[in-house]
Amino acid sequence: APTGRISFHSKTLELVGEGALKKAYEKLKQELASEGLLAQERKRPLPAFPHPIGIITSKQGAVIHDFANNLGTWGFALKFVDSRVEGKEALFDLLQAMKTLKKQNLGLLVIMRGGGSMQSLAAFDNASVVRAIADFPVPVIAAIGHHQDVPLAALVADHAPSTPTAAAHLVSQSWNEAEQILTASTQTILTSYRELTHQIALVLQLRRESIAEKFSGFIKIFTEASSHVRRAITRLEETAQFHHASINTTGSHLTNTYAK
Repeated sequence: APTGRISFHSKTLELVGEGALKKAYEKLKQELASEGLLAQERKRPLPAFPHPIGIITSKQGAVIHDFANNLGTWGFALKFVDSRVEGKEALFDLLQAMKTLKKQNLGLLVIMRGGGSMQSLAAFDNASVVRAIADFPVPVIAAIGHHQDVPLAALVADHAPSTPTAAAHLVSQSWNEAEQILTASTQTILTSYRELTHQIALVLQLRRESIAEKFSGFIKIFTEASSHVRRAITRLEETAQFHHASINTTGSHLTNTYAK
């Protein structure tokens, strides 16, 4: 044991464990890239107000709860399919779940699981699963969790947030934006209404003052005219009385003269 040695001769070297997975990962990644499936321009935008939403994940664990708790209260219609997301059995479950939801006329598909090692995420690096995601008829969100090598399923998906919480925020984004727009629009309408009513009130005030001023002018003219009329009448009365008195005086004088 103190000086013992061992030697061996090898004919071939082959990767095993994560090394083998890494080799298969890189090979499939190159194939997908050559087919254009990893190109950014093929990514589909999220639909506004998606309905209904397909969900593929395991009903066990915190993933589905994290997603639901952050989805908001918009009344989403969810089509949930329970699927194993780890181990050899996950491959069949994932393919069967996508086959089932493909018939549901979805607006959006969300595939989720927590992060993990390359071995635990092996199903999401499988060619059949990856191509099924790429061929899915509606946009796909793959919240699979990131490690050093992003799962190929996330690379071909249209959107790949790192957590179920982030996926829920993406799904709710259009509704949240709509609420913000509605709130801002409501405030704009109310502000415009206040400004308009203020302007109308100001115009009415100016018109009222103008009418009052003109009416006061009419009253003044009428008062002055009335005064002129009264003075003219008074002068006419005084003149009439004067002439009446003069006539009476003249008549008396003539009567007295003829009487003599």
